[in-house]
Amino acid sequence: ESHVVNLKERTIGAAIGLSRVFNSHEFDQILNKVTEGKRSVFASQLIEAISHRIADSELLITTQTIAIETMITKWGYGNKNLSFLLGKNYTNMSSPQTVNLINNLSGNKIGIRRAKTNHKSQTFAGKIWGVYFHLNILRSTRFNKFIIKSIYRIIFIIKPNHRMKNKWK
Repeated sequence: ESHVVNLKERTIGAAIGLSRVFNSHEFDQILNKVTEGKRSVFASQLIEAISHRIADSELLITTQTIAIETMITKWGYGNKNLSFLLGKNYTNMSSPQTVNLINNLSGNKIGIRRAKTNHKSQTFAGKIWGVYFHLNILRSTRFNKFIIKSIYRIIFIIKPNHRMKNKWK
């Protein structure tokens, strides 16, 4: 009955099916058989093949990310190509802090440009968090605590009835 299924249903079905494949024992066995020298080529061709199967950009990025995460879980972050592919997907999702984390875990210094965001639609709090993560100050726990408390104090002054301003007892 696949000929009566519309394009959106086929695309969603393909994404769900591929997600199941990437989390299967059989795919794990395939990853075991890929030699270290051929991992980059295998990953690149797999990502390219997914883009031929799924046209929707958000589902495509999500499915590709699942595949890359599965390969990285198996092989580790040391492969520059895999780290780059994963970082590129997170860049497309406007997630620079995750890209920094991936670069830190991989030990690579892969320069991935941040996707441009529309600052007109971004909230004040979003701009503050953007600056915070852009500075990559994630080293000192004490300093992070101070920065986060300060950010929330500023937000609560500007917006006294903010949903995060509640007292837990």
